[in-house]
Amino acid sequence: MQFSMAVFLLHLIFLTTFLQSLAAQQTCDACGLNNVCSLNSNRRPTCECPKGFSLLHSNDPNGDCKPDFSPSCDEVYSKDQFDFNVLSDIDWPGGDYATTVPSNKEECKTSCLKDCFCAVAIYRSRQCWKKKLPLSDGRTDVTLNVTAFLKYRKGDRPPRCPPL
Repeated sequence: MQFSMAVFLLHLIFLTTFLQSLAAQQTCDACGLNNVCSLNSNRRPTCECPKGFSLLHSNDPNGDCKPDFSPSCDEVYSKDQFDFNVLSDIDWPGGDYATTVPSNKEECKTSCLKDCFCAVAIYRSRQCWKKKLPLSDGRTDVTLNVTAFLKYRKGDRPPRCPPL
């Protein structure tokens, strides 16, 4: 009888975690492009532009965020012009245009740096997902266990908002 109760409790815990995750996903669809959603202590969504981005319309905190730099793939593209904001537990799921299996975070970051289309690289469990602008469905979740490398051009207007 104890074994059955233990199995039941494990299923209940799994179901509860799954439903909470699903609710967070649906709730966080409220944020615009390039924006990042997190749930506050009341489990209500809060949208915030990541470092290096600002609101397209300052009166719409849930709206789209625009880069504070000029993304470009012109012939003078040089990896020396760019650097990264490193963000923990933030992802923009979906929309990957390339996936690689690097041996470490540094290779993931370097792969994005060498690619003029790459706006952010997401590293998790020895895998790297590259994404280009615009980014959609951004979310913060401590269970993600990911590192995001958000690329910005050096020398452009410095990031205004603090990192998430």
